[in-house]
Amino acid sequence: MSSEHTFELMTKLGHNMQFFWPLSIYFVIVNSLLEEFFWRGIIMTKIDNLFPNSKYTGIIVSSVAYGAFHYPILELVMFPGWALFGAFLLATYGALLAVLYKKTGSLVVPWIAHALLTDLSAILLMLKLFERLHVQ
Repeated sequence: MSSEHTFELMTKLGHNMQFFWPLSIYFVIVNSLLEEFFWRGIIMTKIDNLFPNSKYTGIIVSSVAYGAFHYPILELVMFPGWALFGAFLLATYGALLAVLYKKTGSLVVPWIAHALLTDLSAILLMLKLFERLHVQ
C-alpha cells in the first residue's frame, strides 16, 4: 500500500493529529497490555494446561493464532501478498514474547517489549508518514 493510499484510508476514517495522540497512548499502554494478557496470559496458559506434558504446544498454538488474528489488519495496510508474510512474522514475534513470558513468569516483560518494539515503533512510523504527507 502506498503512503498516499494509507493517507486516503486514514482521512476516510477521520484520523488526524488530534485523534492520533489519544490513540497512540491507548495503543502503547492499553492495547499492548490487553494483547499480552489475552494471548500469553490466557490463551497460552489454557493450552499449556490442556497439554501439560508438552513444552512448546502453548507457545506454538498461541503464536500462530496471534499471527492469524492480525492477518486481516495487515491486509488493510500492506501491499497485496505481503499480509501473509507479515502474519508469519507476527507469529514468530508472538513466540518470542511467549518465551519471555515463560522465562520470567511475568507478563510485565513481554508487555513492555510489545509496547516498545511493536506499538511505539508503529506510532513513530505513522508520525513520519504524517510529516511526509503534511497531516495537521
